[in-house]
Amino acid sequence: MTHREFSILSEENVERTHDMREQEAMYAIIYAAADRGKGKKGEMFTVPELYDRTKFGESSKEEDAKDALERHEEAKDWLKGFGINGIA
Repeated sequence: MTHREFSILSEENVERTHDMREQEAMYAIIYAAADRGKGKKGEMFTVPELYDRTKFGESSKEEDAKDALERHEEAKDWLKGFGINGIA
């Protein structure tokens, strides 16, 4: 398995986990509404109030790209010290 394939599978797994947790939050809302007898008139939680996926380690794609570019530049600078011409 290549690094790209592994990355794609990892991202899909994280998304699946968030989807499952949102579904559990929906079930909690439905069960609470059934137990308390509150329908359209009562105040109930919403899914983002119970489970907000943005709070759990998701960063913006722009920040990820900047971090990757910084790491790439650092690695490039480090590799410059191992040039073939420098070996006697």
